[in-house]
This record gives sequence, C-alpha cells and structure tokens, in this order.
Amino acid sequence: MKSTTTHSGWILLAPSFAILSAGVFAEDVRGINPYLTHDNMVFFGAFIQDGKGSVIAQRRDFEPRPVRLDNLGSDEEYTSWLLEYRHRFNKKWSASLGAYRFNTGNRFTAEKDFNFEGRDFTAGSELDLYFTMDTYMADVMYTLRSNEHMEWQLGGGLHVFDASLTLTNTLTLDGQELVRDKESQSRATLTAPVPNLRTTGFYAFNPKWSIHGTLGWLSADVDRYSGDFFYSNVRVQYQVTERLGLAAGFQHVQADVEEAIDKGFNRFDMRFNGVTASLSYMF
Repeated sequence: MKSTTTHSGWILLAPSFAILSAGVFAEDVRGINPYLTHDNMVFFGAFIQDGKGSVIAQRRDFEPRPVRLDNLGSDEEYTSWLLEYRHRFNKKWSASLGAYRFNTGNRFTAEKDFNFEGRDFTAGSELDLYFTMDTYMADVMYTLRSNEHMEWQLGGGLHVFDASLTLTNTLTLDGQELVRDKESQSRATLTAPVPNLRTTGFYAFNPKWSIHGTLGWLSADVDRYSGDFFYSNVRVQYQVTERLGLAAGFQHVQADVEEAIDKGFNRFDMRFNGVTASLSYMF
C-alpha cells in the first residue's frame, strides 16, 4: 500500500515547535502554568470536521470498487467527541490515554449500480448508510526538554481503529417501510491495533495562556493489517482557574488502513479536518 500521509500538520505546528526548541532543560524549575505542575489532566471536547473517505469491501473475485461517502450522499461535516487523560509519573515520564469517535448516517438513492462486500446494489435503490470510526490510543511519553515555560516530549504506543460501514436496502410499499432482513444488508468492519510514534510540545506564555501541539504518525505492516496513520492537533488554552481550562484549536486526522480476511480484504481510507473545543480539568 502506498503511503498517503500529508505534511500539513507539520506546517501548522511549526511555529509552536520553533518556540519549544529554544527552551533549556531545567528539571528543578517550577512551571508557571498549571499544565506543568499538576500530575493529572482530563480533556473532554468536540471535534467539528469536514470528512471525506472511501471504503472497499472486496470479496472473492469481485472487482474491488471504493464506496465513497460523499458520492453516496452522506454529509461531509461531522461532529464527534474526544476524550483524553494524561498522568505524569515524575519529571521525565508520563502516559496518556485517548478516545475519538467519528460517525454519520444518511438515507439516499443510489445513482448507479455498485458492488459492496460481494453484494450488488442497483441504481434507484433506496439505501441507509451508517458509518463509524472510533480511535483509541495509549502512549508512554519521555520528556526531552523542559523549563518553567515549556515541555517537549517524545514517545510511542498503540492505536486501535474500530471502523464499520453498513449499507441496508430500504424497501417501501405505498410509502410505508417494509421489514428488512439480513439479506438486504452489507457490512464491512475493521478493528486494527497498530503501533505509533508521537511527539508533543507545550509552551506557556503566562499562567493563563498556553499553546499545545501534538503529532502522531505510523506506517506499518503488522500481521494481517497494513496502512498509514497521521494525526496533528494544535490548541490554545486559557486557564479559567488553577484547575479548570478552556481550549480551542485545529485537528487533522487521516487513516488508510487495510485488513486482510479469508475471502478478500476491507480497506478504510479517511480524512478529517476541523476545529476542536474542549474543557480541561487538572488535579
């Protein structure tokens, strides 16, 4: 599989990492911002993004054809949630857990014939589409450099993608929807655990205002899974109180992951760009 990773995230985060690189390592200096002094932080927020992508569910000798969400009438704008937790063990080591959810659904009329999961769908059919892609991550981070204003970390861990696309024929008679059975439904799923590399940077302008950036990347072929993943996020945070903060930023996520199965393969190729808004609590 050819890598499709974009470098837009590096461009977005370049200013913040330029600031970080100017820092001088100093373990014994107390940070001026609560992010640098508290051991635990929880982020909860929303991700409002434009999304594009395609899914291939190739079976047996059928020609693999990508099913594109936008061509099937699905809305391009998605609103999803995100949850992150970070724990600092000491001045050098920390760990983070995160979960991100993308989902959409729509009823549409097929404009042309197509095949999905070995089943033919004809032009004019009314179909229900439901798509979801959840990402779970666990990372261990090592602090390369820090002082009273900044922190720069490098680490790695595991990402787990849990994706599915379901297409269901909607049969109607005199305007009334009929009962559907399993024969009218096609579903492609993929659950892929893959390793990743990650770097994060934080800079505090003062006790109230700060900027935080994250880059995550992988390109791997593990067992029956293969693909590329790229993640970038930059956000500006304001501390309302010592423990409570509000943040807004921009996030880019792309995943092109394939799983080989007995009768073929499932491939999910997704791109998401948009703004984030989150609430943080430190303790």
